[in-house]
Amino acid sequence: MNRLLLILFALLAGPLFAQSTWIDSSTLTWADPSWTPAGSQVWQPVSLLAWPEVSTHGILLTWTASPTPGVTYNIYRSAVSGQEAAPALATGVTTPSYNDQPLADGLSYCYEVTAVLPGAESAFSNESCATVPVGTP
Repeated sequence: MNRLLLILFALLAGPLFAQSTWIDSSTLTWADPSWTPAGSQVWQPVSLLAWPEVSTHGILLTWTASPTPGVTYNIYRSAVSGQEAAPALATGVTTPSYNDQPLADGLSYCYEVTAVLPGAESAFSNESCATVPVGTP
């Protein structure tokens, strides 16, 4: 009986999953490149991480690149978590990493990243915060 139910489920649910190209496991949402979010033509970067960088007295940012071809990235920085900062700290970044340095020791910063095409900017990535290391390397 259980085997019959499993087969029935697979037959009925299969077409639902066949529509999606891939799943973005970092946010657990469907990410089908044929669909774009309302008001946007650019997929946002995901999995932004901010790392203290001792050798430069800065903060190294890394993220998973937008699957949208040909994008550049805008980096936004704020001293307050949850507050989007404008204008962008850096624009036209071409790789999915950025080293914000030099910064004052012991201060904390929060970052968000967007993907950009001419005339279109994605939604913000997740926010990631880090504290600048204290002392010399």
